[in-house]
Amino acid sequence: MKFPKLHSVVDPTVYTDFPHGLRAGLSFINIQKEFTYATNAHTLVRHKTSELFNEEFYNSLPENGIILNARMIAEICRRDTSKVVLGDGTIEMVKNGYSVLFVLPNRDDYHFPQYESVIPDIKDTKPVNEIAIKPHLLTDLYNAMGLNGEGIVMNLFAPTKAVLIRPNGEGSNYPSVVGILMPIMIRS
Repeated sequence: MKFPKLHSVVDPTVYTDFPHGLRAGLSFINIQKEFTYATNAHTLVRHKTSELFNEEFYNSLPENGIILNARMIAEICRRDTSKVVLGDGTIEMVKNGYSVLFVLPNRDDYHFPQYESVIPDIKDTKPVNEIAIKPHLLTDLYNAMGLNGEGIVMNLFAPTKAVLIRPNGEGSNYPSVVGILMPIMIRS
C-alpha cells in the first residue's frame, strides 16, 4: 500500500544538513482513526487521517492507531520506498529489491498530551501587539501541513500562547489541517 501523502506530514528537511548541523524535525507521528498528529517540541500539526492517507491504509489502521518514530519516518520518506505495509504490530517499508521491517512502538510506552486541549479555539482570538516566531519553525510547520504555495491564516491569542495556523481558502489539499506554533518570549 502506498503512502502518497506522508511527505506532507513530515518536514522534508528533517534529515538534510543545515548550517548548524543535523537537527531533528518532527519526532513522532501519532496516527489515529480520526486525526493524525505530528509533533516536535515547538510545533504540532493535526491532519484529518482520511484526507492524509489512501483508503487502503486508512482501513488497515488498528482501532487504537499507530505511532511512527523518527527512524520509521525517515525510512518511509526515502525515495526508494515503493510501498508501506501494516502487519500485526509491524510496519514494513518495501524498497527496490529488499524490505525494512520495524516493530511498531507499544502505545503504552508513550504518554502524549491531550492534543485537542493544546489546539486553541478560534473564537478565543484576541488582538496582539507583538509576537515573535522563529522563521524556520514557521517554514517547517508550513511544509509539515502540506501546503504548496497556499496562504495561511494565523490566529493570535496572547503573546505567550500558541499561534493557531490554518490554510487560507477552500482550495487547500488538506482543508481541515491545523498547526500550532509556540511563540518566543519577548522581553519588555
